[in-house]
Amino acid sequence: MRALIFLICLSIPLVSWADDPEYELIGYRCDAAGARLTIAFKTVKGVDEGRREIDGWKMWNVGDLVSMKDDDHIGNLRTVEGTCLLGKANYTVQLGPEPQNMNIQGHCGAADLAAWVAVLRDGRQILPRTELGPTCPSQARVTTEVVFDARATEPTIKTVDYDEFYR
Repeated sequence: MRALIFLICLSIPLVSWADDPEYELIGYRCDAAGARLTIAFKTVKGVDEGRREIDGWKMWNVGDLVSMKDDDHIGNLRTVEGTCLLGKANYTVQLGPEPQNMNIQGHCGAADLAAWVAVLRDGRQILPRTELGPTCPSQARVTTEVVFDARATEPTIKTVDYDEFYR
């Protein structure tokens, strides 16, 4: 009887985890008044709602930007694009998924799905395609935020450890 109670107690965290899935989101927010473009890559727990527009953020579930070719292979990767007018400059944001392996049964294939971002200002590339993470193996840092301020020459980039990203 003690063993049965012990096993039931051990299974409670598993049930809680199963009910609360985690999703990687990528998106951007254009703050014309603050002359700031912010790109974010983060995880959220809860029900997947696909594309979201919350408080000026345009967010996508990174997994929704991937389609499968068959049971084992990733087929198409979809890129999303948006524009942001800051002052007199027109910024173009390109976002997309970055699988670690197109064969999900291969090395790092079923690992966490990374994302990438590229940014143009008035048609000129100011941030080349940059992987935000996470990477496989997961010892590397994950870029969670890239901020372009219209008054600054370089973006501000925030990174965190992999474990903190998935906390």
